[in-house]
Amino acid sequence: MCQGAPLIIGLGIVAAFVLRTSLGVPLAKLVLPITVVVGIQLVFHVSMFAVRQRYRRTRDLRTGVLVTGIYGLCIVLAGMYYASQLGIASARTFEENYVGFSVYAGVVTCIAAVTFSFLKPKPNS
Repeated sequence: MCQGAPLIIGLGIVAAFVLRTSLGVPLAKLVLPITVVVGIQLVFHVSMFAVRQRYRRTRDLRTGVLVTGIYGLCIVLAGMYYASQLGIASARTFEENYVGFSVYAGVVTCIAAVTFSFLKPKPNS
């Protein structure tokens, strides 16, 4: 778990410099978006450690599916929001897609969780 956090933070710093050099976005404007995205990544990283420990005991994939679905929803919504705030995409793009994407992500996550409710591998002995 301790090895992943520095990597995630490093990737956030690299992403900030890539956005700065390729799109010309000032670094001061990138601090909050990069911090939020890196924070979401770190929360997912830590929570998946707990999910993996639970999976080893129970062999139940539903928790992992739910955490991954919530992560996907949060990271894409944050990405769309900050892309519109930074001028990378239009604000209209976010306004038109956040409800539809949220519904889509929720439905897919629920279908996957229900599917894994019926598929139960044998627990470890």
